[in-house]
Amino acid sequence: MIELYLENKVGAFMKKRSLLFILFISVFMFVGVAKADEDKTCNAVSLNELRTKAANIKVTYEAGIKLSGFDGSDAELDEDGGIGSYIRFIDIKIYNITSDLYVLVEGDFVDKNTAVATLKNVGADGAATIRIKLLDEIRTYNFTVFSDAYGCSSQTLRKIKLTVPRFNYYSDLDICEDIPDYYLCQSFVTYDIDGSTFFKKVEDYKAKLLVNDGDKEGIKTDDNTGIVSKTISSVSKNKYIVVGIIVVVGVIVTIFVLKRKKSDL
Repeated sequence: MIELYLENKVGAFMKKRSLLFILFISVFMFVGVAKADEDKTCNAVSLNELRTKAANIKVTYEAGIKLSGFDGSDAELDEDGGIGSYIRFIDIKIYNITSDLYVLVEGDFVDKNTAVATLKNVGADGAATIRIKLLDEIRTYNFTVFSDAYGCSSQTLRKIKLTVPRFNYYSDLDICEDIPDYYLCQSFVTYDIDGSTFFKKVEDYKAKLLVNDGDKEGIKTDDNTGIVSKTISSVSKNKYIVVGIIVVVGVIVTIFVLKRKKSDL
């Protein structure tokens, strides 16, 4: 009877453990399914996570130049230059793209008006690069960040605008050769200017540089106009002293002449 009682107790205990184990597994599976469903509903937590990642997206641009070969290829320009024509471009750089984000880029490209940047497009520099060769005018590109994760594909996570400069063809002229850092002679600019205004401003700037350099170094040019103007300016500043000296000299000369006449008599 004791053995039978113990056997019944052990059986009941094992039965309870089995029921608890089955209940635990069921709850775990239910939570897992619920979580899977939750991940696809783009809830507030998931959306906030994606927007936090999107906030790290950075967009910049870099201007560059290449040397085109006769075979139609673009060879990188080295220090010695080379034979061929220069090709100028601007590279748009998109940083901090993650595996669950992608960026739609809208603007004027050579053969299309849109482009998509994903993690697969990220290079060794950590950025997805889009090369722009349309440099005849200032252009604005729009960047919209999306994600396919958590069922949030219809949500706009972030919008960015980037204004890209145009190439300044005046910068290649001889008049800009010795003043490449002057704002009108820089290679890429974000303004428009007509030819007559450009030449007038550059010539005025160069004339001002010559005057400033002459003042700093104290150089006397062969042109006597500068010397005369400086002399006149000095006299005008000390006119009272000059007049006094003239009066004193005049009095002395008058006294000397009168004495001379009396001695002759």
